[in-house]
Amino acid sequence: MYNVVDSSRSRVLLVTNAGSDAGQRIAQELLAAGNCVAVTGRHATELVGTLHGHSAERVMAVAADLDDPAQALRVRERVIEHFGRLDVIVDGFGVRSSSAA
Repeated sequence: MYNVVDSSRSRVLLVTNAGSDAGQRIAQELLAAGNCVAVTGRHATELVGTLHGHSAERVMAVAADLDDPAQALRVRERVIEHFGRLDVIVDGFGVRSSSAA
């Protein structure tokens, strides 16, 4: 599947760890801003909520373990196959703070 994305209006972004609360929020905000978003996480069931309510022309999900270089490459290839390009990768792991001991 290859969708033509109007580059003047939207970007194609890949959100990693999109199964987490932070990753899902990031993906939803990017979609609300009119972007096309691919989401990835280790478990497909965690990604389903991000897809809900959006057309396949604007969002897609790929379950993968990005610690595995072969799976990471497959995600990249699938995003480009679906949207025709990949503009930005967004780390959806969120921010963790720690206090000094």
